[in-house]
Amino acid sequence: MFFKLSFRNIRRSIKDYTVYFLTLMLAVSIFYMFNSMEAQQAMLDISAAHATIFQSLSLVMNIVSFFVAAVLAFLVIYANKFMIKRRKKEFGIYMTLGMPQGRISRMLVLETLLIGALALAAGLGLGILASQGLAVITANMFQVAIVNYHFVFSPSAMNATLIGFGVIFIVVVLFNARSISRLKLIALLTDARKNEELKLRKKSSTFVFFIIGVVLTAISYYFVITAGVTNIVYTLGPGLALNTAGSLFLFASISGFMLEVAQKNKAGYFKGLTAFTMRQMNSKVNSNFVSMAFICEMLFLTIVILSTITSMNSATNENLYKFAPYDVSFTLHTSENPNGDTAGGLLPAFGIDENTLFEAYYEYATHGSGLTVGDIARVQAGGGRPQEMIDQTNQAEIEAISLSDFNALMALQGAPPLALSENEHGVLASQSEIIQDSLTAFKQNPHPISVGGHELHLGPNAVRDEGIWTSRVGFNNFMLIVPGNVADNLPQSLDIYVANYAGDSKSVENTIYELDRAQNPDSAFPAAMFTSSDGAQLRYATKDEVVAGNSGVTTMLIFVGIYMGLIFLIAAAAVLALQQLTEASDSKRRFDLLRQIGAGERMISRALFRQVGSYFLLPLVLAAIHSVVGIYVVNSGINIIAGLDVLQSAGLTAILMAIVYGGYFLATYVGCRGIIRAKPGRVD
Repeated sequence: MFFKLSFRNIRRSIKDYTVYFLTLMLAVSIFYMFNSMEAQQAMLDISAAHATIFQSLSLVMNIVSFFVAAVLAFLVIYANKFMIKRRKKEFGIYMTLGMPQGRISRMLVLETLLIGALALAAGLGLGILASQGLAVITANMFQVAIVNYHFVFSPSAMNATLIGFGVIFIVVVLFNARSISRLKLIALLTDARKNEELKLRKKSSTFVFFIIGVVLTAISYYFVITAGVTNIVYTLGPGLALNTAGSLFLFASISGFMLEVAQKNKAGYFKGLTAFTMRQMNSKVNSNFVSMAFICEMLFLTIVILSTITSMNSATNENLYKFAPYDVSFTLHTSENPNGDTAGGLLPAFGIDENTLFEAYYEYATHGSGLTVGDIARVQAGGGRPQEMIDQTNQAEIEAISLSDFNALMALQGAPPLALSENEHGVLASQSEIIQDSLTAFKQNPHPISVGGHELHLGPNAVRDEGIWTSRVGFNNFMLIVPGNVADNLPQSLDIYVANYAGDSKSVENTIYELDRAQNPDSAFPAAMFTSSDGAQLRYATKDEVVAGNSGVTTMLIFVGIYMGLIFLIAAAAVLALQQLTEASDSKRRFDLLRQIGAGERMISRALFRQVGSYFLLPLVLAAIHSVVGIYVVNSGINIIAGLDVLQSAGLTAILMAIVYGGYFLATYVGCRGIIRAKPGRVD
């Protein structure tokens, strides 16, 4: 009996459940998709370094999923509140006919579980399909090949999804039982007859709130712009707090301003149902300005995250050829080399046979020049860079490399050589974006420098940006390229051995890792260092390790950003949709009165479309304004690091917002129209 009644109620109220079902389905699919990443390793050609990164990524996704589950629990409970409010009269009739509250509660629980089961099945199906495409994206971000592409199913992600949403539905069942137990028959039957209170504000209050909102928002903009992205850890919290407070005051006043502007245009204000729509909007925004402010902030974070985080992968990949131009590099510091050994000379002692493992290799040295960056191209303030970074860059010591060594290294990379005369020098700036303006000024008006007692001038086209050894932390951002006779008289800093693997690179990589672990058995991870019997420490870095490390951290940030961005977007759109559906249910009698005084269905539908559209548009417009500043701050930081622009990702974000946010808007409008068109005799 209960199953039959619950199924009939779901079928009759299918339009009311549209937003609820859509939200659950999307949430389940996203939850499964981002928790299934560890299973994707089976189809990727990954090394030990990549496997470690995958494990870390899966762990981070699991941790983030706890927060996501909390957000989704709030959404589901919020949606259930709407469904209970929507059906108060129906529950009142059941109670009038003698049905106990306990049975009403059980019926509602059964309906919730039926809808939840359908949404769970649809969401899992969508998530499983979407996860197949996510594997391709993951392979591209990690820069690894797909060697065994096949259909992947993750039992652990399935279990996590079922457990997570099972707990959520238990909470919902308890919430519904509590809500039903507190319902009073008289309130259920008379709720629809209560007059709706229009909340209007005085003009003076509206003006004061607007000024406060503008000032707080402007302060938040100034705060984050002047601090820059490098101090975002310290400024994000206060900046968001100021921005949220500003948005609260703006939403508390903006509907009043809109009403004032509309009333000044008498012809437009009294045309059709404009006056009704504006009054409705004014009341709704004034009633819900707190929730609209937080929705605006969620949309703001979504736009900034999705518009900037996806550019980090291309930014990192752009610099990888500078960080890792060779398959492996061995470095021997002068301070860690008591007997003056060479890196190449130490390799056989550690079991590394260059003739077997490497197809090409080269050994060279770098030298101290006695100059700093500021002696040649002083970095100036600006671009969001903190003064500490500027001072450290200007005071950094410049090393030098001989012209012959540089050209030999370029030959290994397939890059063009550099030509210099006896009294000329070149500049090697692999992260030249940090000092780009200063380098440009130096190229336009170069001054002579003194290196090792020789006066040198900048050669023509002699500023290069290639990397010359593989490094985990990024290559020196400024070096000099000097003639061989100058380099010979400078003190040696590093002995460097670079090589490209012979044959299967993965096999050679694993051989080096095994030799490392054999010498460092107590280390949980490769020590990335070999120590000789006389105390010389030969450090190494491999391209695969650098790529895995850089792309792993970047991919982790990207996936967490996309994960959180999508959840924020769905949460914001769902809350707006449920608010509008609730308001439509409360305002049904107003629309019925419009029909009684002669308003046609087309006119009423147009007024409803404008009302729902304005309600969705207001937080989105303010969020877009906020995001211009947010994107500018993050973009300036990425430009400092990688010289790339993030604005190209904004187009993809706009498309995603149009699909998800626009989809919720259309579903809300259709749902609201169904509510206000319901026949007066229908039990709602």
